[in-house]
Amino acid sequence: MDWFHCNLCFRKDGAHFFVTSCGHIFCKKCLTLEKCAVCGTACKYLALSDNLKPQEKMYFKSPMETALQYFSHISQVWSFQKKQTDLLIAFYKHRITKLEAATQEAQQTLTNQDKELSVLRKENGELKKLLAILKLLHDPVLSIAAKWSVGPPQWNLSFIEGLALVTWDRPSPASSGQGIFSFRPSLSGGDSGQIGVLTPNN
Repeated sequence: MDWFHCNLCFRKDGAHFFVTSCGHIFCKKCLTLEKCAVCGTACKYLALSDNLKPQEKMYFKSPMETALQYFSHISQVWSFQKKQTDLLIAFYKHRITKLEAATQEAQQTLTNQDKELSVLRKENGELKKLLAILKLLHDPVLSIAAKWSVGPPQWNLSFIEGLALVTWDRPSPASSGQGIFSFRPSLSGGDSGQIGVLTPNN
């Protein structure tokens, strides 16, 4: 503290010094109780000793020491706040990862549902075709085939599916005994009057 001295006699050594509320330092010999000997204002004074409060002692400490103390405190504050920030960032990163996984899972589920819907639509179309065939097989004209003495013809599925596109003509008396009856395609091209012949063998 090479800057420390009495502001009136400039004495540096001694055991008793005082500081005034106006910011001047006096030795015991130069101290006046009525007013400051330097600026002449009415003021209070405080004896300098080791019993000063921390906020009073800081004026007599080295600025470098004070700065280091503040820097140490600032470093602790910064370290504490950085840890809190890192925890918050880690939480948000984890949450984003979970949301991305949930989004991918939802997209995969949607894709699978689209595939299932496509399969169901295809199956629904096939069931409609089979239902049309079953309705056609219950036609009274087709039931005649079951009464043929030679037994029912061996129709395959592709031929039965074709039955949904034709209109059957009842067999004539002359041909019914031989197991032959004619049918008239209603949706095929060509001459609308063309007659086809169906036997148990074909």
